[in-house]
Amino acid sequence: MKIAIHTVFILRENILFLEEWVYYHILLGFNKFYLYDNSKVTKSGGAHPGHKCFVPGKVSKYGVNYDKVVDMTDVQIVQYIQKLCEKYKCIEILEWSPTDGKGNILHNQEQAHNHCLKKLKSDKIDWCANIDMDEYIVIKDSDNIGNYISSLPPTTKNIKLGAIRFDSRFNNRDKFVTDITGAEIIDVDRNHGNKNIYNVENTIETKVHGVHIKKGFLEYKPSTSEIWFNHYKLNRNNFKYVNNINEDIKTKLNKYSFLTLK
Repeated sequence: MKIAIHTVFILRENILFLEEWVYYHILLGFNKFYLYDNSKVTKSGGAHPGHKCFVPGKVSKYGVNYDKVVDMTDVQIVQYIQKLCEKYKCIEILEWSPTDGKGNILHNQEQAHNHCLKKLKSDKIDWCANIDMDEYIVIKDSDNIGNYISSLPPTTKNIKLGAIRFDSRFNNRDKFVTDITGAEIIDVDRNHGNKNIYNVENTIETKVHGVHIKKGFLEYKPSTSEIWFNHYKLNRNNFKYVNNINEDIKTKLNKYSFLTLK
């Protein structure tokens, strides 16, 4: 089964966490990654409405000045990405720089998802997850996404995932993202910010938080104690502590040899 992940990302913002995110999801059974690089964005919008702190190439929508945190030149970043793609042949990176009528480069995340949907169909991908790079999919009773999908009724063509929100990656740069255990005390509403794992052949259109599947097929909305995604984004002081990443995957991550940054 060919199971992909599609994401729209800003390279400098995510480079400190990129390999862990890729390798974690490889361990979970994903075998193709479509990474749409939106680093040249100049105008907030789409996935970033109302985030006044956003500064193109410097400050994220969460107010993180990643340009200050990431001590790498543009040349070093390019060299690192080349090594990463040589190491992981399953990664495909595309520049994503859509513009408006005034020449502003936009996010246009939904447009990116549908652009990728055409590639997925052409490449004969079976299933795809649309998630961000600060989001990690977790399955309670399995360490393999293909096995989980195969356990569902064959009429199920979309899995609508709920979120458990954790402390920001940037507040925990001394550890793996998957070792962050500080989660918000009261879980976010199950219908807030859902992400999807969808059957490509039977998907007509994708949105940021939903998909449109063909008539006659079903969407499944599992509980956040069955399958969900951890979202490492919060800047708060009070958390409950949750260890919910598969321990075998954690062990493999801790023993793995990652590329050296710079």
